[in-house]
Amino acid sequence: MTESLLQKTRRLNKTLQGSGSKPVSFQELSKILSQILDANVYIASKKGRVLGYELSTGFDCDIIQAEVVKEKRFPKKYNDQLLKVEETKENVEEITECVFDEVSECDYPNKIVTIIPINSGGSRLATLVLARFGRKFT
Repeated sequence: MTESLLQKTRRLNKTLQGSGSKPVSFQELSKILSQILDANVYIASKKGRVLGYELSTGFDCDIIQAEVVKEKRFPKKYNDQLLKVEETKENVEEITECVFDEVSECDYPNKIVTIIPINSGGSRLATLVLARFGRKFT
């Protein structure tokens, strides 16, 4: 049986509130968001370290595996671009070249990204990146 949106939202809420005094699991948060949004989800520190991620079902990219999954970080140039975003930018259509190596063409054209800065007390803590292919975020 598939999980309803209400059930997924409850699971997200439980993850955020249920941690009590222990820190939120960014990996679990990424997984839930990916399932709810049907998107790739990445949570990265301001230095580009990937704190949590989840790739949508069926997504398989060697460059993501090498750069993000294995290294647990975004390439510096890409992270620097993310840090320039000071407020949420939704439905950004990315170029056909890979944003991580800039040499290869992306195997997944029509990439649409939403970038959400995570701030607290006036300081950038992290960035939430949501990516889909061919469907805008609504």
